[in-house]
Amino acid sequence: MTAIVSVSPGPAEDILLAAPAPGADFGVTAGAVVVALLAGRPVRIAGDNEPGPRLAASGTLALAGHEARIDVWGGHAAAAPLHAPRAVHASAGPHSRRVLGGPDVFGDPAWLLPWFHRPDVPKRWELGLVLPSGIPWGGAVPDWVRVIPASPAAAPAALRERIDAMLACRRIASPCVGALVLAEAYGLPCLPLIGAALGTGLKRVSTEDAALGLPVADFYAGLRRAAVPAYLHPPEAMPSMDRLVAAIDQAWSPAWLREEDLLESFPLPCATILPPDTGSVFDHPVLACTAPPPSSRSLPLPRSTARHPAASLQEWVDTHGRVPLAWAATSERAPFPNLGDALSAVIVSAMAGMPLQRRNFDDHGERMAAVGTIGHTLRNGTAHLWGTALDPSRNAFDRGLNRFAVPPETMFTVHATRGRGTAASLRAAGVTCPEIYGDPVWFLPRLMAARPVAPRWELGVILHITELNGTTPDATVLAEYQRYTIPPALAGAVRLISTYTGQGTAALLAKVDEIRACRRIVSTSFHGLVIPETFGIPNAWFSTHPGGAMMAAIDDPAVKMDHRVRDWYSGTDRRKVPIFGAQRHLPTRWDQVIRWLDTAWEPLRTDAQGLFDAFPLRKKVSFDQAAWPLDPELFDTAEY
Repeated sequence: MTAIVSVSPGPAEDILLAAPAPGADFGVTAGAVVVALLAGRPVRIAGDNEPGPRLAASGTLALAGHEARIDVWGGHAAAAPLHAPRAVHASAGPHSRRVLGGPDVFGDPAWLLPWFHRPDVPKRWELGLVLPSGIPWGGAVPDWVRVIPASPAAAPAALRERIDAMLACRRIASPCVGALVLAEAYGLPCLPLIGAALGTGLKRVSTEDAALGLPVADFYAGLRRAAVPAYLHPPEAMPSMDRLVAAIDQAWSPAWLREEDLLESFPLPCATILPPDTGSVFDHPVLACTAPPPSSRSLPLPRSTARHPAASLQEWVDTHGRVPLAWAATSERAPFPNLGDALSAVIVSAMAGMPLQRRNFDDHGERMAAVGTIGHTLRNGTAHLWGTALDPSRNAFDRGLNRFAVPPETMFTVHATRGRGTAASLRAAGVTCPEIYGDPVWFLPRLMAARPVAPRWELGVILHITELNGTTPDATVLAEYQRYTIPPALAGAVRLISTYTGQGTAALLAKVDEIRACRRIVSTSFHGLVIPETFGIPNAWFSTHPGGAMMAAIDDPAVKMDHRVRDWYSGTDRRKVPIFGAQRHLPTRWDQVIRWLDTAWEPLRTDAQGLFDAFPLRKKVSFDQAAWPLDPELFDTAEY
């Protein structure tokens, strides 16, 4: 079906829709419903020969002989060129744009249906098969599988039944583009189902491969995916339902579309019909081809929000009994953990009350990322960011950009960022971010409430790992860095601290206790500031630039400040922070550092409730608990 809309209708005119073409599925009905709800106008079927300018939306364009002007909004192009005069506002994907021309704006209008219809439907089936006509393989399917017809819905009420049937399934498999568009839009785990003699089972298929079918390949290419997982089976044989379910669980990751771009390209005036507080938007008269009453709620469409929250991540955790987490972990070349990075595993595991599954930065599956400046290193699959930061000048796929950008085949679902700087970089790259800030290390004192520590040193000096002569816990500071020289008279008062620790939770906590045993801290390590701050220990950034004691405004670009420090404090109530600047080749006056800290530092006041609430998994602890359970056996499975 091709949805055709009069671009300049008169006040009394309906929106015109073409009849479904042979082989269409109910996705075209969903697209027509979206057009009607966005424009706030009734719709009716029109013949291909009806005069007047038209807009083609969901469905494949089969109007090569049409003479009237066509405005394309999200339609698929057939392989043959479209000869009718046209203006392209958006196309379903890059394959269609090659035929039609137009801007780099992709998407099927059916994707927007969840904005209008998001019912609370209980799950009844493990798998939904959306098929063009019955069960082509013969036989019966298990009772935990629901077969849903993919043919065009005769009316909006029938479409609603199909959508609700899909939502009652935990997973979807289908060869039909409309079903896949709707499944991805609703965040339902799904795979394209390919009946072809190319093999059997799960396979990643290029979106340039004809085996996917042009509409399906076009849709996923429009989601910036070079390849997609699909399930292959001989066309005459029924797929193994158990293996199909396992393949979906293994391979699917949520899709992401720039909905704002698709909406901004809508070529008709919006008189958007929002869902009522109770009932369904499908009951609205505009979908029954009658004029909307004066009392209809025609309001501007709200801004987009993240379409895929952490529901699928929680389901994975529930199934596997572990939390998939990416963090800057140890390796053969660097076998000893860096304290701040390793605390990501400890805190996430403690809050979820579960062991972890270590995930690589380039893993293709769904995973979390928490503590660390690691957002720019993540690529592939779906990454849930909770208190994570990134380097705004870097990305994981194109060094020549010199800025952060989202890699291909990657989606970021942001629950919280370390600070406003990270959020700004993500938003500039098109990623939706909430106004929730903080570093998860802030919760560290709750894990150590039962470990009292007495002060031993007047000043702790925490070194960055690049200032050490090795990568082991006993590595010492590089000899040329004279600013770390401690006179004999202060040998028992000033403590140099490396953030490299031994393996295991006991060693990590002992390193934290070493920091806690200092009355004051200066640090060139970022988490050497966060950790003492959480325990109320006076601290300051130990800048390598000259200047001595100073109070620095975090939003002053003239101040030479590590971007990690600036980012973190930007998410707090602090606008000026103490800094002590000392060049590395000159000795430091430690007495001046101590006096400055005693004068300049003030406790950081920040409400971590928002960060706690944003944790994307079910929590085993509460915010009101002063002490959280500490189970080293649970943490030590993390292989820091």
